[in-house]
Amino acid sequence: MRAPAAAAVLLLVALMAIAPAMAECGPAISGGEAAFAYAERAYHSYLFVNLSYDSELNELMINASYANGTACSSLASRARALESQGPLILARARSDFWTLMGSVIASVVALSLGAFASVRYGRRLTWRLWMYAHRNYKVVLREGPRREARPSEAGPERFPLYVAGLFIVLAIGLSGATLAQLYWRPGPFSVIALLNSNLEIGDYPQELLPNSNVTLYVLIKNEMNDVMLYQVRVGVLNASLPPGPSSLNESISGYDLYMVIPSGHNATAPIVLRAPARPGQYKLLLLLYYYNVSTGSFYYSGLFNQLYFNVTG
Repeated sequence: MRAPAAAAVLLLVALMAIAPAMAECGPAISGGEAAFAYAERAYHSYLFVNLSYDSELNELMINASYANGTACSSLASRARALESQGPLILARARSDFWTLMGSVIASVVALSLGAFASVRYGRRLTWRLWMYAHRNYKVVLREGPRREARPSEAGPERFPLYVAGLFIVLAIGLSGATLAQLYWRPGPFSVIALLNSNLEIGDYPQELLPNSNVTLYVLIKNEMNDVMLYQVRVGVLNASLPPGPSSLNESISGYDLYMVIPSGHNATAPIVLRAPARPGQYKLLLLLYYYNVSTGSFYYSGLFNQLYFNVTG
């Protein structure tokens, strides 16, 4: 019975080592998720982005990923303050959206009426303007063979049609641009990359001393056509384990990092790689998760990044 008991203790220690920040800053993370729900709804429903709100929320979530103790209480207060601003963000998003849509509809109607008026009354008005502009011209009659007037010599017959065509093209273009903005955007996809201590790709540490620390950075690019709350699960594990959520159960150490990124933007956050105490070949594994507002949970995106390194000494 002692062997199973020892194994259970070791498993408990391992799970505690990779416990997410929720164990330390649970209220702050939960409050950040609630605040994020407003930002997500504002963008998803009304294409509204408050970069200041999203930036402050991202800073909160990153700090909550690393914080503990009394710092978590302060972060929880900030999360509640951001959550209280959520209804105002959503109301402004709704107002701006319908103001924009009203302007587009009014512009399309005005252009359509202009096209109709050009066809219906434009010829008469154009002729009057043409006659008024040529009121001081003299008409000289001279003998000679009779010839038909060309269209360019017959007055501004086609001007109203040109104007109507221009109005129609503008109305169709404005409608198409609005629909494209609402319903057609590139993506969706996300990018996760590991950067070195100089915020560059490559030149990663390959040899580390036992229990030494190295600061690296994770970069996430959001092209998901929505504001996103990402979770990066970070783990240090044996190099032979495959990349995937199940492998994190065997991590030597690890934690969860949370980031809020608007659509079309990217963000960078530091991560600390702590080398294990025992020499051997290991890897740093990063798994990217998406937050689902409707379910209130994260799901694995299938995207990962990993760095192999040796512990020597």
